[in-house]
Amino acid sequence: SAAIASSPARTGPAGRRVGSPGARALRDDAGRKAEEALHGMPSWREKVQRKLAENCHPKMKLHFDTRDHNIDVHDSGFIDVAKVLCEKRGCKTIVTETAPGTTFSRVLFHDDPRDLEDVPLAVSAKRHRKKGKSKDAGTKAPPKVYKCWVLE
Repeated sequence: SAAIASSPARTGPAGRRVGSPGARALRDDAGRKAEEALHGMPSWREKVQRKLAENCHPKMKLHFDTRDHNIDVHDSGFIDVAKVLCEKRGCKTIVTETAPGTTFSRVLFHDDPRDLEDVPLAVSAKRHRKKGKSKDAGTKAPPKVYKCWVLE
């Protein structure tokens, strides 16, 4: 019966096991390359109160009508998938647009972040009411909710 010889386990500082020097060098090299790639890669940033300009046509649009299924276009999982799709299509901007009280949402993908504009702040109805108009004549829908992400 032959006995299988095993090399004694090597220990490093504090008595921890240490792998072979070659394996350690490969692991260190891979970690360094991953860290360099992470710092050099563009990342997604959320932009507050930004939307695509009205006169600009997006490169790609997705429309969602949630009558049958509840689709939350602001869900982090949905946004992660949208970011991958956006990058694959060569886009750098994602804008989600929802109208409160409705079942409709849009997701817009665009290639030029310079085409974004500020979302105008909602103005109080009392300030804009003209004399002689009834209260029911100018009922407006609630303002749309926009969220924007840009690849920088």
